[in-house]
Formats: sequence, C-alpha cells, structure tokens
Amino acid sequence: MFLDSRYYSHPVRKGETHFLYVSDLAHIDFTTPRHTQEVILQQSFMREIADDLEVPHVTSLGRGLYHVTDDPILRRLALQIYPFFNDPETIDPLLADQYMWSLGIYLRAHYGGLAVRRPIRGGLSTWQERIAKEVIEISLVGGIALSELAGICGLRTSQFCHAFKRSTGMAPYQWLKQRRIARAKDLLSNRQMSIAEVALTSGFADQAHLTRTFAHLIGATPGVWRRQILS
Repeated sequence: MFLDSRYYSHPVRKGETHFLYVSDLAHIDFTTPRHTQEVILQQSFMREIADDLEVPHVTSLGRGLYHVTDDPILRRLALQIYPFFNDPETIDPLLADQYMWSLGIYLRAHYGGLAVRRPIRGGLSTWQERIAKEVIEISLVGGIALSELAGICGLRTSQFCHAFKRSTGMAPYQWLKQRRIARAKDLLSNRQMSIAEVALTSGFADQAHLTRTFAHLIGATPGVWRRQILS
C-alpha cells in the first residue's frame, strides 16, 4: 500500500484486519488482492458516532500507525456485504448504513478506547413503531437512510436501531427485506406482471436480485412459487 510516498507491506492472510491510522490523508493507493475490503472511516463519521452514543470522542484506532489483528467479529461483518461485491447496485442504502454503523461502533468500542456506553433503553413506543413501519413500507422502492428513519422517530441512529430490534425482533433492513418479499408475493399472484416488473415494483434492483433474495428466504424461486400458487 502506498500512502503519501511511503510503502506499507504486510502478508494478507484470510480473515485478518489491518488498521492504518492517518490524521491527515492526502493520497492512498491500495495494492491488496481482490478478495479484500478497504474501508475509510473519516474523523467526521467517528465524531458522529461518539455524539450519537453521547460519549467522548476517540481519535485513533488500533495500536500505533499500523496494526494487524484477526478478529472473528470483523470477519463476520465483512461477510455481510461480500455478496454485493459483484453486484454493488443491489445493496440497499439502509443495509449500507446499518453495516457502517455496526462496523464503526464495534471498532470504536474494541479498538478505540470507547469505554463508556449509553445504557440501552427499551423498544419503540407505539407511535414510533407504527410510523417507522409505515415509512419503510412507502420506501420499499426508493429506499431510505437509517438516520432519516431515526430522525422521524425523534431518536438518535444507534438508539433507533436498538429500539427497533427490541420491538420487532429484527434489524430495520431485515424488516425492509421481509416487506419487499411480501409485496413481491402479492404481485406474483398477478399473471399479467412479468417477474422483472415484480422485482422493480417491489424495490429490488432487478429480476436476479429478487430471485436470489426470494429463494434464500422462501426456499423457491419466484417463478416456481408463482406456478405453485396459481396451479
């Protein structure tokens, strides 16, 4: 890796996480293999996390300028978005936000000295849960940012994520995905709509995206499922 005219090299082993801390980034070139992920966490985002959690700011991660670790939690987080590498347009803004906040909070807590955490409170109130679900429902096609959902409910982002999961039993993006599948099922009962049209009307990027998600959650492709219910 080339960073401001300096070259950093370390063997890349499967599952490893490499931290590089720079206070003022001017230029960087990654020369890592295709199967790696490079994530730049800006100081502004790190401050946003601290403000959201109502804790002191942390200015660095890892130990020193360059640090390598083998962390199973980070590996698990990375695998969540690995399926989108070859089809990046199918990743939903809500999932992307959820991933970055989970990654940022975990890194801050375990590698940035984030020792004080705000106590986790209960779930959403009745009106908050109702409006969150309604907004997700009308955002199936266009998508919505996690911060927008939280703001509508009058909550901070991390607080909203915890509260939503406590109330519904699933993370916001999981709820969104389930609702898209529910809409797709309704539309598949209409013989006049092609599966490609069903995909776009349900909020999926394309027919292939719908097929993958549908088969994973339902256990059958949309075409097979449609034939079964219409036969």
